[in-house]
Amino acid sequence: MTYTQDMNLKMEILFEMGRHQLNVNGYGINRGVATAELLVDVNLTIHIIPEDQSEEFLNTIFEAFKYPIEYPSLGRREDIVLIKDVRIVDVEKIEEDLENGEEVFAYIPFKFCI
Repeated sequence: MTYTQDMNLKMEILFEMGRHQLNVNGYGINRGVATAELLVDVNLTIHIIPEDQSEEFLNTIFEAFKYPIEYPSLGRREDIVLIKDVRIVDVEKIEEDLENGEEVFAYIPFKFCI
């Protein structure tokens, strides 16, 4: 495979006969069918617990979510996020399972489970 890389670290694949369907100014382009998965009707509650627990840093995170500079997205730019609520809360460790009648799942890093 032959490629070039510019100062913005964008990889440009040069045209190769038999590999690419289109030659656009010396660059190879493939034509074909692609699929994309979409997230629909997803409701998330996200708790962020930074190592730096200072009030100044917590307020910086709060302000960034409350008043984002650009539209927020989850992963890909097209997965736009609507932030309904931003709060600073206390998180406590509990021993018993909580049940609220809804299917609620959680991701907890393994190092916090032991």
